[in-house]
Amino acid sequence: GVQTCALPIWTFGATYMIRPSPHHPSRNRKHSPMSMRRRLLTSAAIVAGMFVGSSASGQTLSTKLVMSGLARPIFITQAPGDESRLFIIEKQGRIKIFNTETGTLNSDFFLNIDSIITGGTSTNSEQGLLGLAFHPDYENNGYFYVNYTANAGNGDTYIRRYSRGADADHATTSGALTLMTINQPYSNHNGGMIAFGPNDGYLYIFTGDGGSGGDPGDRAQNISSSLLGKTLRIDVDGGTP
Repeated sequence: GVQTCALPIWTFGATYMIRPSPHHPSRNRKHSPMSMRRRLLTSAAIVAGMFVGSSASGQTLSTKLVMSGLARPIFITQAPGDESRLFIIEKQGRIKIFNTETGTLNSDFFLNIDSIITGGTSTNSEQGLLGLAFHPDYENNGYFYVNYTANAGNGDTYIRRYSRGADADHATTSGALTLMTINQPYSNHNGGMIAFGPNDGYLYIFTGDGGSGGDPGDRAQNISSSLLGKTLRIDVDGGTP
């Protein structure tokens, strides 16, 4: 089938997709996943140029509202091998599914861990459910990973593995595995992004510097005893934490 490049933009709980105009010849070509990623990055650069007032000419872009009613959405992704659904993080600790073929948002949650997360209900807090990554072999093992700030400690960072449930639209909290916890000295600068490398299968974890202003503990510069302000890489298949 024909694949198109679409860049999601969120505004106050609504999601817009920026797409090339229908007459653009790129809509008639098939693209590899790597090519699609490059096109997404290119689209992001175009959009960034629009916001800073760039006058560079290019293809005409349009926006279309595809979903609304979301509570503080911060990230959107797909599971490997699943092109018909988008998984959307709500900062409060919930993940919802949008069906691209029907254009509908599931009424219930794929995952709801609101009860163990801190800061997710506040529009001012940098805490909450911050990252989501699906295992490269998700189709077979059903594993996915989240990064969140927990009620435990001072909003400590947790990297945790969950599993697909009895059906594809619901996860289960049974058997959840904590891979890593990181002490957070302040409530801000938590980082949050997690992603699997496209070639090595490792999980990359991007941590903030621990917060306050001006990195007072030089945690990002501390390469011997602090995990804050770093890009971490772990092998999720190489044993237990």
